[in-house]
This record gives sequence, C-alpha cells and structure tokens, in this order.
Amino acid sequence: MSEPQDSKAAPASAKAGAAQTGAAEGQKADPASGAASNGADPEGAPARPQLPIPPEGEPAVLVASAGDAAGRLEPQAVADWLAGNPDFLAEFLAAQPELLRQIRPPAGHEGGNVVDFQSFMIDRLQTDIGRLTRTKDQVIAASRQNASTQRQVHDAVLALLSAASFEHLIHIATADLASILDVDLVTICLESDLSQLQVETPGVVTLPPGSIDTLLGPERRILLRAQAAQQAVMFGPGARLVRSDALVRLTFGGGAPPGLFAFGAREPGRFDAGQGTELLSFLGGVMERCVQAWLDLPRL
Repeated sequence: MSEPQDSKAAPASAKAGAAQTGAAEGQKADPASGAASNGADPEGAPARPQLPIPPEGEPAVLVASAGDAAGRLEPQAVADWLAGNPDFLAEFLAAQPELLRQIRPPAGHEGGNVVDFQSFMIDRLQTDIGRLTRTKDQVIAASRQNASTQRQVHDAVLALLSAASFEHLIHIATADLASILDVDLVTICLESDLSQLQVETPGVVTLPPGSIDTLLGPERRILLRAQAAQQAVMFGPGARLVRSDALVRLTFGGGAPPGLFAFGAREPGRFDAGQGTELLSFLGGVMERCVQAWLDLPRL
C-alpha cells in the first residue's frame, strides 16, 4: 500500500501555512498498518486496513489496523479492502496454495434445467491436492530414509575394508556392523557338517547343509522378513531377541561352504519385503570379496 502524497501547496499566506501544518499532522503513519492516519490514499479514497494472517492453529480472526472498538473487521470492510486490492488473492494463494484446501467455496446455483457442478469440482480438486500433498510428504520421507541407509552402508563397507586381519574382519562384521547399521544382531552363518567344522568364534554360526536354500530358496539372494521365525537358528543364542531379520546369501567360491549374512532387529517390521535390497546386496558382495582376499580364494 503506497504512502499518501503530500497535500497541494496553497499560496504563501497564513492560511497556506495552517493548511500545511494540518496536512503534516494528518499524515503521521499508523504503526499498526503502515498507512497514513488521515485515512486517504493517493486518489483520496479511504485507507483500507491490512488483513493480518493468524498464527497456525488459531482461528482466522481479522483485526482492524484502524483500531475499531472491537478490534474486528466487518464483512463490508473486508469486501472494500479486497475491491481495492484485486490482486491480493491471486498473489496470496500463489504463495500459500495449501489455503485452497481450507477455503469453503460458495454454494452452487441450481434452477430449472441448470445444474452447477462448481462445488463438486472444487471439492474434488481439494481432495486431490490433499492426496498429492500426502504423497509428496511420503516420497520426501522415503528419500531421506534411503539417504540415511546409504550412508550407513557406505560406513559399513569402509569398516570392512579397514580390517587388519581375517579375524579382525570377522569381528567387524559381527560386532561393529550392528552399531553402524543400527540393528541389534549380526551373524555370519556357514553351512557345514558339525563333525567337520567346529566354530567357536563369536558371531559365527554353523548350519546343517541345505539350510540356506531352505530359508531363501535355491535362487533368491536376499530375504527380508517383517516377522522373523520363532526359532531363528541363524542368530545362535540371540535368536529369541530377534523379531525382524534380513538374510543375505554369501558365496565365497574355491570350495568354501555357502554362507549367510544375517541382520536381526528387536523391532517387528524393521525389515519388510517391500523394501529395496540393492544396498544389502552390495554389502554382501563386499563381504564376499573381503573373505576371498584374506583366504586367497579364487573370485567367482
């Protein structure tokens, strides 16, 4: 809203001096509205009050900047202000499109053979906007979660590559990765006849031959379960704590027994079949290559 222009100067006389003094007093700015308190704009029309935006969650009470007794605007005052500011709604709604979902459209006019679909169309548009907004929020949340998971996997890979020995590699995989990946338990499982292989390393579990194919199927590499089996033998003594798990097949080659990278969480639904598996597959591939390097096994 522009500031009022100075009153036209009168001839140099006592009367002119009085007129100028009155104009200067009448043009003192009102701190609340930023407009001159004499109530005139450049065209001489009455100054229109500002329409402040209420804080989020509070009722939309319009307070008059001109300072009426009740501190509220009459409907006619709002209508007059909008009439003098025809671009207000277009600019305001462009800056805050979510307001469209809250505005109640006028009732349609029906009569004779005419049916007004305006209200129906606006209601549908408002519903569509709400649905799109929720979808956008879900996509943003999923993107942030994926970015966080990616950072965790990158940190896990760097930890595996930093191993100073094979024993150190196993310790990192079964102890440090649980903290890095924010899970409760990580184990490495190896298929073997118990009479041929006795493993006493913490975090390493032996499984009967064929167990991995039974768990994953002959072709599947990764299995995500929102609800883990009650007897999750791949987690050894910690099996009773696991409520959700992710299982990654490990193939080392060179005559080494099949393996399984098992990640367990206390929280049901932590892993879900609908989640992506690319990062877990990548982590499993890094583990395979680290084992091959330390044991000097031929790469597949």
